[in-house]
Formats: sequence, C-alpha cells, structure tokens
Amino acid sequence: MNEVEVAEAWRRQGIGTALCKMLIDLARERGCNGIWLATETANAPARALYKGLNAQESSDIVVYDWDAAMKI
Repeated sequence: MNEVEVAEAWRRQGIGTALCKMLIDLARERGCNGIWLATETANAPARALYKGLNAQESSDIVVYDWDAAMKI
C-alpha cells in the first residue's frame, strides 16, 4: 500500500479500516505472500489503524533516502 489517506473531514468513521481491509484482501486474492507498509513514528492515528488491523509493528527496520526524499 502506498499513499492511502482519508480526507480529514471523513476520518474516524471506519473508512480507513474498510479501505485497508479491502486492499489487503485484494492483495491476498492476487497471490501476495506478504504485505508491508511504513509510516512515520509520530503518525499515531495511522499506527493505531494498522494495529487495529492486527499488523505487527517492527522496530528493526532502517529507512534510507537520498536527496531528502523522506522530508518531502
């Protein structure tokens, strides 16, 4: 999953949960053996959403970028 977001006015209504479930189910139907995504540590709403979907949070991953790509 990449760059999935619910407009602020529509948040906290289950839309993000439903959307993520749909994307995960579709990926599995199409043969994906694993699903991962990343978010900023300060993004508490996203982290709560993914934990609510039974995702396992990893603490052993390092992200590298070039040209300040992660700051965009």
